[in-house]
Amino acid sequence: MDMEIVCLIENHSDDDRLESEHGLSLFIDTGEEKILFDTGASGKALDNARILGVDLEKVDLTIISHGHYDHGGGLEAFLNLNKKAQVYMCHGADKKHLRVDANSSNYIGLDEEVLEEHSPRIHFVEGTLQLAKNLHLLTSIKQTHTLPAGNQLLFEISDSNLVQDKFSHELVMVLEKENGLVVFTGCSHNGILNILDTVVEQFPNKPILAVFGGLHTMIPPEDLVVDSVQLEMIATNLLDYPLGRIYTGHCTGIKGYQFLKRIMGDEIEYFATGSRITI
Repeated sequence: MDMEIVCLIENHSDDDRLESEHGLSLFIDTGEEKILFDTGASGKALDNARILGVDLEKVDLTIISHGHYDHGGGLEAFLNLNKKAQVYMCHGADKKHLRVDANSSNYIGLDEEVLEEHSPRIHFVEGTLQLAKNLHLLTSIKQTHTLPAGNQLLFEISDSNLVQDKFSHELVMVLEKENGLVVFTGCSHNGILNILDTVVEQFPNKPILAVFGGLHTMIPPEDLVVDSVQLEMIATNLLDYPLGRIYTGHCTGIKGYQFLKRIMGDEIEYFATGSRITI
């Protein structure tokens, strides 16, 4: 059965009708379930959905990849529109998350009032959860490879203390098809190589048809936080996986994507706002 994936919003758009923002939201129609993976930073994804002919009132499940506003900031607008979808996020995604540098400290977490108001519809996941016959959420990501350098600016409040964010609140969604897997990651804060290692271990001997999501090689506005040596290592390692194609955007950034594209060729594509593909 074919699966359709539509990018409702990310950082760039080639369609003048659509808005873009620093955020990510993907709509997936598996033929059995309609899934919203992340909600973007605001309600703009909903406006784009209407233009793209995507009826978000029919969404069955909503998955929030991790506890940052650019992936869950549109949650309130979505829940006010859709009265039935249950929301799943990783345990700890509701903590206070911050970006801290030498000059400032900014809250980048989810809206606590929204989580409290809609708490009956929000479920926190630990371990591995099978939500439907072919839908899996993975929360325990292997830590073999180096984590993205941009994580060094990211913190959370734990037991009233400001601590480095270890991104135990990040999850990965895996959809099974008869001929392989389709993997969804919001920002790959745990590192795309660690994520793919986890998927391969959980689903041995199953090829990965496609990966959708950001690779966290840049921070806003468009600053690369991974040097050329690290980018080349990521690209060459990705080519070693049983992997069809990576559809990326958001925190990969244009510069990061262009570097990876030079090495990976057709195995990586930019998935901009309004992009639509059937797998």
